[in-house]
Amino acid sequence: MKKWLLITLVVLISSCKLDENSKSSTTIKDTTRFIVDIPVKLGGKKMYNRLASDRALWGKWDSLENGYSNLQIRVWYEYDNYKKNTLVLKKDKEWVAEWHTRISKIDNEGNIISRNRTIETSTPKMGWNMFMDSLFKLKILTLPSQSELPDKYMYYNTNTILVEIADRHHYRFYYYTGHEHNINLLKEAKAMDEILNLIESELGFKRTGRFI
Repeated sequence: MKKWLLITLVVLISSCKLDENSKSSTTIKDTTRFIVDIPVKLGGKKMYNRLASDRALWGKWDSLENGYSNLQIRVWYEYDNYKKNTLVLKKDKEWVAEWHTRISKIDNEGNIISRNRTIETSTPKMGWNMFMDSLFKLKILTLPSQSELPDKYMYYNTNTILVEIADRHHYRFYYYTGHEHNINLLKEAKAMDEILNLIESELGFKRTGRFI
């Protein structure tokens, strides 16, 4: 399992760095100064391509593959092809939380006839320092991708959580499918669920769809 370590958990520093140890289950592009980490096992590349396709479809998304000036985390909630949410946590001078809701309307034949996108912002009830520290302690930066866990815990054709992390030196992508079915079986799935619950309780954002 690739292990990414945050050099510091203090959120008011000028930059955040992630360290890693290599493993064959991920594709690592090391350009000496910048590292890209994308899983390839058990459909990892397919999940990444799905995210790239979704970004292109909706537009107005800056690519993170080349890094970010400070730290940015994106959590993509994939319920189905017509209802989706994306949480964006980014730090420039200050932390900002954006909640993107994307809903596609379809006709009787299943064709998309319109797309609507709204953006909300919020501030954590407990304050940014404590909120980000809580996310870091739940290992939002370092959780292994589900593709690195045993295949028997993999769910297909179900709800998916996609996570992107970028700073000046790294880009990382990982995902979980049907994590809610594995909460009592995998500590990683439980941590993912706790991350999502913390986001909702602190920021007050509501999911457009629901996990089934």
